Amino acid sequence: MSVKGFIHKGKFVAISVTGTWCELLCKHCKASFLRGMISAPSGEKLWEELCRLYARGVRGALVSGGFNKDGVLPLKEDIVEALVNAKKRYGFVFNIHPGLIQNRDVALVLKEFTDVVDFEFTLSNYIVREVRRLPYEPLVYVKSIELMMDADLHVVPHIFLWHPHQSDERLLKELYVVRDLGIDRITLLVLIPKYLEVAVPPIDRLLNTAEKVRKVFDGEIYLGCMRPQTLKRKLDVELVLRGLIDRIANPSPTAMNYISEMYDACCSLPADLLNVFYIR
Repeated sequence: MSVKGFIHKGKFVAISVTGTWCELLCKHCKASFLRGMISAPSGEKLWEELCRLYARGVRGALVSGGFNKDGVLPLKEDIVEALVNAKKRYGFVFNIHPGLIQNRDVALVLKEFTDVVDFEFTLSNYIVREVRRLPYEPLVYVKSIELMMDADLHVVPHIFLWHPHQSDERLLKELYVVRDLGIDRITLLVLIPKYLEVAVPPIDRLLNTAEKVRKVFDGEIYLGCMRPQTLKRKLDVELVLRGLIDRIANPSPTAMNYISEMYDACCSLPADLLNVFYIR
């Protein structure tokens, strides 16, 4: 099987439009991932950064940031204006972590500049209420996808291959739900238990679960950035060699030997946008 690899090297960056601010502070993250992104918390700052990045050769960006207490990435009007202008003037490719979408107007705003939506999906009450501290039922994630698809947005759900409060049974249910919604691409995540006192599962268990995913989901399967460093060397190679994934983000050096093509971008970008990010 031909597997594509993805890294962020020079043509693609991650930007936080809230700086290091996050009101939600999920238990497994606590805003730590934001510190590794370019900070652009205002429209003026974002426009300056995008112009500078384009001059440096950057052609795409992940738009991310902290969430408010409702699980939403707050996109101020000046932020949206900067993103729309960068799309029109420079042809920037954007994917986004928007959080929950609860009305169609917001989805239509995203449509103005977004090429793909990376959407962390779950049907776990525990993850929604205890880990993410949200006052909702998991059905809100299904409705969010429906609203985005109704606005003709390209949505790639991010689903936990492993989380200490996730079971294989619930994972398979999540796969059935997104498949029935018409989703044909998913990204698998393995929780990095940075702030949770839990042991990472053995490789064989993760591979067994990945086999189940491949059997029930007939679309494309990607391995996302989130996975513990201690697992990467063996897990990456086994997933590639067993044909369990179609794309992999930040592959381990050993796995690179088995990857057919490399791109300097996020792994969720549609195939028709990849040419500009091709490395080899």
